[in-house]
Amino acid sequence: MKRLLFTIYLLLYFRFAQYDVSGYWLSLVAGHFVEPWPWTMALVATGVLLLVLCLTEKLLAHWHKPVIVAYAIVAWLATAGVGMAFTTVYLLAELI
Repeated sequence: MKRLLFTIYLLLYFRFAQYDVSGYWLSLVAGHFVEPWPWTMALVATGVLLLVLCLTEKLLAHWHKPVIVAYAIVAWLATAGVGMAFTTVYLLAELI
């Protein structure tokens, strides 16, 4: 249940709060202006972070750590990933 709620949160976060930054990233990668596709970019970013969440949960379960730490790591990655174009790695590390 918490994975479903977290997935919905990530999808809405990337669609409504970060779609302009995602479009900016896509334009940087393409080398020219690309019209942002909010739902497509939100689905792709959410899918990638869910894969990271599953892998992190398995890794933490192997080390007998609380699984909630995996959600905190993925939430940090969601925040830091979109902010990478505007800040330095040192400032993003301070978010931890």
